[in-house]
Amino acid sequence: MSLEATIDQKIASKKVIVYSKSYCPFCTKAKNVLARYVKEGKLKAEDYEVIEIENDPQCSAIQAYMQKITGGSSVS
Repeated sequence: MSLEATIDQKIASKKVIVYSKSYCPFCTKAKNVLARYVKEGKLKAEDYEVIEIENDPQCSAIQAYMQKITGGSSVS
């Protein structure tokens, strides 16, 4: 399966997917909001997933595809 197909499948599997780098302040803010929503009962923990990509050998390709499908990029 291609990287793009794998990402598309992952996105379709959850209500919320966060592709993150642990040192990214925007990612940290998003993860904190999601954790708060779970704590408040607004989101079930199983409905979202965080995927840390900074150590993934395909990190650059993941970011390039995410930029292509979302139109935005915040970390390098």
